[in-house]
Amino acid sequence: MPAEMRRVFLGFPILLMLFSCSSDKALTGSGGAGSNGLSERDRMEVTSLFFDAQRQKQLGNLYNARKILEQILQKDPENDAALYDIARISAGQNEYAEALGFAERATAKDPENVWYQKLLADLYLSNGRIKDAESTYERIIETDPTNLFHYHDLSMLRYQSGDIEGAIKALEALEDELGYSEEVFQQKQMFYIESGQTTKARTELEEALEVNPMDPVLLGMMADMYEAEGNEEKALEYYER
Repeated sequence: MPAEMRRVFLGFPILLMLFSCSSDKALTGSGGAGSNGLSERDRMEVTSLFFDAQRQKQLGNLYNARKILEQILQKDPENDAALYDIARISAGQNEYAEALGFAERATAKDPENVWYQKLLADLYLSNGRIKDAESTYERIIETDPTNLFHYHDLSMLRYQSGDIEGAIKALEALEDELGYSEEVFQQKQMFYIESGQTTKARTELEEALEVNPMDPVLLGMMADMYEAEGNEEKALEYYER
């Protein structure tokens, strides 16, 4: 990948959230800290165990946290919040295959939970299951269409798998939601050029310059395009505007 493209994507890594999101978000799942079918006493115990596990995680005692979460699963085998947390702990220890199994179980219990879906997509990637990761990100966008970062994630995933056309389509969908964005426009331009669609790149650049004729970024991009073609005179014309 060219260095400038790496810079563009620097703010949008695929593995964003293994340990960055709060487990409180997972409590919005169907099971939360206590699932259906338990007695009131068992629900209270599961809730207490769950928060004990969170405290252990905050202290950095992941081994103890996992043991407590496993106690929850003994009482409530399909507790999605516990399954999700164990998946995160396993992923953080590079046990990606094991983590995937727990993430799949959590997501099956609460398929609308975006946090579960994002972890699942990341783990599909870590296990080399690119198509499954892509379809999961597509479901994430269906579930949470207003979060624009999802479109970036899907675009980058498709790009990494060699599907530049699909990457461009994801960025176009992002533009439909966001409107014009200089960063998205630059990414599309790089995708066009990398895939040999120079005519398409030039056409969109000319259209953008019609709207913003003195935009220094757009002028610089047009100058760079002419310079790459060996047209120094035309490049200089745009550099000097």
